[in-house]
Amino acid sequence: TLAVPLALSAQATASVFALEGAALAWLGLRQQRRLPQFAGAGLQLAAAAAFAIARANGVDAGTMVFNGNFMSALLIALAGFASAWAYRREHKDDDAFDSIALLYYGWGLLWWLGNGIHEFGRFLGNRDEPDALLAFFAMTGWLAAEVHRRRPAAALAWTALAALASAAPLAIWQSSAHAQPF
Repeated sequence: TLAVPLALSAQATASVFALEGAALAWLGLRQQRRLPQFAGAGLQLAAAAAFAIARANGVDAGTMVFNGNFMSALLIALAGFASAWAYRREHKDDDAFDSIALLYYGWGLLWWLGNGIHEFGRFLGNRDEPDALLAFFAMTGWLAAEVHRRRPAAALAWTALAALASAAPLAIWQSSAHAQPF
């Protein structure tokens, strides 16, 4: 972990730290030890800091979705979701662990949505952006609903509802971009 920032770029460091953080959170839960859980949360925060450093340095080559910034942010989001899943799975009946799982889920969801919105805003024009965002929010809501169907959680239901509610403003935006919503 200490050698990663010395050997890799900030984007790669963010990705490795995110994955290590999720693994440590899971390991701490399995071993019922708090230090690995705290270290896992710290590594996920360090991943966000490394990502911010990479963005500040302006390193971003590639096309939409196939670039280092998108992939790094995607891995940070997936690490947050994996940590939330682990906390929810290991301690279903403990309210303290449910709130930690909710924090990780919120963290992952913020990275997921922020990454998608930023990517579409950067690469698509005003004409195509509402269409892509509608598809992205629909996919996000569908994924949340599918996971909620298998493992019910209020946060997943609210995510699906928010995705559904986002359709109306996006349809209005589509109307102004295309002179019709479809």
